[in-house]
Amino acid sequence: MKNFFLWAVAISALCSSCENADEQLVENNNSLRTKTTVQSRTVNAFIVYTNVVNSFIYNYNETHDTNLIRYQNHVNNIVPSGSGTEVIDFTQLYVLENANNSIIEQFNYTTETKTAIIAILNNTFTTDMLATITNSQEYDLVNTLYAIQQEGNGNNDDYWKQKRSIAFAYGAQYNLTKAILYAGAVDLKKHTF
Repeated sequence: MKNFFLWAVAISALCSSCENADEQLVENNNSLRTKTTVQSRTVNAFIVYTNVVNSFIYNYNETHDTNLIRYQNHVNNIVPSGSGTEVIDFTQLYVLENANNSIIEQFNYTTETKTAIIAILNNTFTTDMLATITNSQEYDLVNTLYAIQQEGNGNNDDYWKQKRSIAFAYGAQYNLTKAILYAGAVDLKKHTF
């Protein structure tokens, strides 16, 4: 009887440990799946942004304003916002083209996100800063801005990277379409020099 009881305890312990291992495996898989989804959304926002901007051809035979209207239509055709056509507010665009890092304080983000955005603009960003950002949309935004800031192609690009990033952060307060619309519109300004 003692042997039977000991075997029963041993089998119960073995089953219990297998159950815990299975739960841990499921938990690890769910965590990995969540992390992959977040990274996928972030990469997708950056890829959509670069594809939209790179697929627009600036026409030097037309005025800059005409190119901006063409770009606006281009963005709305490729990245619909779901709330109708997004329109460039030229007054706001002028503000963004001439903005510096201090404008970030006016944006509707948490303090931690604003700090991370400013760090990206100042090239002092570290991935440790992501741990303080609890809002998933803001987390994705910071990752996307970091990717935009790392992208470069000469032509006084440090200046334009900063303006693009500020414009993207401004538009992202509303939706991805507006973020791409303003960041790309700021980027088009380099064609006027």
